[in-house]
This record gives sequence, structure tokens and C-alpha cells, in this order.
Amino acid sequence: MANKLSKISLKVKFFSVVLIFIIISFLIGIVGVWNLSGMKDQITKIVNNSAEKIILATSINKDLLLVSRSEKNMLISEDESEMGKYADLIEKLRKKILEKSKQLSLIASQDEKKKLSLFNKTFSQFMDTHKAISDLTRENTNFKAAHLAATEAAPLITKLDSHVEKVLVNYEEEFKEATQLFDAMYLAEVGELMKRSARLLGAIREIENTEQAIILSRNMDKTQLLISRINDLKKPISDEFNALGSLINKKSKPDFEAATGIFNQFTIISEQITVLAAQNSNIKAFELSQTQGKTHLDQAEKIMADLVNASQKGLINDRDIADKNFSQARTLLIGIAVAGILLGTWLAYMIIHQIILVLGRLILNVLQTG
Repeated sequence: MANKLSKISLKVKFFSVVLIFIIISFLIGIVGVWNLSGMKDQITKIVNNSAEKIILATSINKDLLLVSRSEKNMLISEDESEMGKYADLIEKLRKKILEKSKQLSLIASQDEKKKLSLFNKTFSQFMDTHKAISDLTRENTNFKAAHLAATEAAPLITKLDSHVEKVLVNYEEEFKEATQLFDAMYLAEVGELMKRSARLLGAIREIENTEQAIILSRNMDKTQLLISRINDLKKPISDEFNALGSLINKKSKPDFEAATGIFNQFTIISEQITVLAAQNSNIKAFELSQTQGKTHLDQAEKIMADLVNASQKGLINDRDIADKNFSQARTLLIGIAVAGILLGTWLAYMIIHQIILVLGRLILNVLQTG
């Protein structure tokens, strides 16, 4: 092998070294560009696919959280203009979520597209439920009933209570007088009127308490029972007023007549309150939000959370592939470079060795002919 190489001319060996380094440089360039291209594709996939999917899915989940919060604010609001603001905000969020879902679908895999289709269906079901919740909330019957009770019914009840209390006090004074007079018939008459007045006062106070219970009720069945109780109380009260009307004395008559007129007004207001309370729109909206609305929203959030987790796994996988490609490219480039250096060094050594031999022969010839 060495003898064969020694026969090769110095010029050929020199050009061989140059050619080897050119080939090595060419190979390093090709391998480097090829691997860099692969790494670029992988990084592009990470940035434009996996990372983008995580950003979009996380953003959708944040929007879902805002939808949930806005709906709760709508439910507890008593102002219809405020309810309208929250409804508008939810509609804007709905459009944003659907737009982001479309963007996500463009870069999603087939399995992810199936999940997105399920998400869109679930979110649509949630929005249908929300529409019913919004309509019930904006009817606002419970708050309207409470407002009517506080502003109109409560003052009437207070006045009614006061007038009937005065009638009762008058009869209590007459009862004391009858006791002192030892008039049995008068005593019995006044005692009966006093009992009727007391029953009337008790019934009025019970109807007031029942009405408050209706307003505070958060159960539709209980509300219906309370409304029935109010209706049951109205007839006995009306009967007591009619019975006392023909027996009332002159001293109690002004208060009694005032109480009768107030009771008639209260009956009208009370009817309006019970009608509003029976509709129970705010409570129905709240119950719908806590059942169907919550179920659909939780499902939508879970689907999107699964997509985030899947995208995070994809991101980690892409990163590992990019790391692996980089390691392989580095090893290959180092291998080519080392092989080229070793081969070039060996050829350089052979060239230098041949040069030294040639020079040695020349010097020897010069000395011999010298």
C-alpha cells in the first residue's frame, strides 16, 4: 500500500488533499443544511402548531370562565340595564370562542377535530340553556315582587296593622269598663269583639310573614304552598272585616273603616306580588344555571382542557424530536469532520514524507557529484 502511494506523484497527492477537504466541506454543508431544515420544520411545528393550539385552547377556557362569571353576575343583578350589559358581554365572548375554535380546527389533528366538534356541540347546548336563563332572569319577577312588597305592600301592612291595633286597644279599654260595671251581656259582647279584632290582627300579621317568606323562598314547590296559604288567609280576614263592620262602635269606626280600605288596597297589591312570585323567573333561572347550564359548561371546559393536555404532550414530543435531530446532526457533522481531518492529516503526512525523501535524494546527488 505504501509502495503504491509512493509511486503517486506529489501533485496528485496535493490535489487529493485539497479535493478531500472540498468534499468534506461539501458533505458538512449538505448534512448541516439538511438537518437544519429538519430542525426548522420541527421548530415551526412547535411554534405554529403545538404552541398555537395550547394558546388558543387556554384562551377559550379563559373565555368560558368569563362567560360563567358574567352569567352569575346577571343572575344576582336586580337592575335590568346591568343584566343587558352582561348579556351583551356573553354574546361577544360567544363570538370570540367560536372564532378561536375555527382557528384551532385549522391546525388540529383528526382526533382533535373530533373533540372540537364535540366541544362546539356542547357549547351550543350551553348557549341554548343560557338563552333560557337570560330570558328568565330579565323577566326579573322575583326582584319585582320583592320591590313591590317593600315599596307598596309593606307600608300598607304597617298602616293596616296600626289601625286594627287601635281597634283592639279600644275594645280592651271597653272590656275593662264592662268588667268594672259588672255588665255580663256587655262584657260578653265586648269580649267577642275583642277576640275578633285579635284574630284579625293575628291573620294580618301572618299574611305579612307569609308574603315575606314567598319573596325569600328559593324553592318553587314551597313558593306555591306559601301562595296557597295567603289565598287561604284572605277569605277569613275578609269575613272578619264583614262581621265586625256591623258591630263596630263609633270610637273604633274611623280606624276600622281605614283598615278596611287599606286591606282592599293591600289585597290588590298582594295579588300582583303572588302572581310575580309564582312566575319565579329568577329562581328558575338560577336552578337552570346550576343544573343544565353548569353541566354543559363543565363538559365544554373539560374537552378544551383535554385538548390543552394533548397539545402539551405534542409540544414535549416535538421538543424531544428536535433535540434528537440536533444530537444526530451534531454527531454526524463531528464524525465527518474528524474522518476528514484524519484522512487529510494522513495524506499530508504522506506528501511531506515524500517531499523529504525527494529532497534527501537531491542533496545526496549534489554531494556525490560535488
